[in-house]
Amino acid sequence: MTLQKDEEMLIFRLNNQKDTFKLLIMLWNRGKLYGSKIRRLGMNDRTLIKVREVLVSFGLLKLTTIEGSRRLYYELSAKGKRVVEKLVDLERTLLAD
Repeated sequence: MTLQKDEEMLIFRLNNQKDTFKLLIMLWNRGKLYGSKIRRLGMNDRTLIKVREVLVSFGLLKLTTIEGSRRLYYELSAKGKRVVEKLVDLERTLLAD
């Protein structure tokens, strides 16, 4: 495996935007959510927009609308689910003795 400089690693680029991991875990725990629900759970509009851009660019987030509704639904993509599974595994490792 080739070593990379910190700034070249995608995980650092993902972490540079505040609350990216928070939204990933939120969607993992709650499933599909719409924007106003995410805001009620503690993320402001500006942050949500920036996080959305980052996660979509990495292919971790799917955005959908329901016909006749103005709501934008946020959902993990298959790749996003795999990434969160790794984060959950990391969490378990950190908590283990």
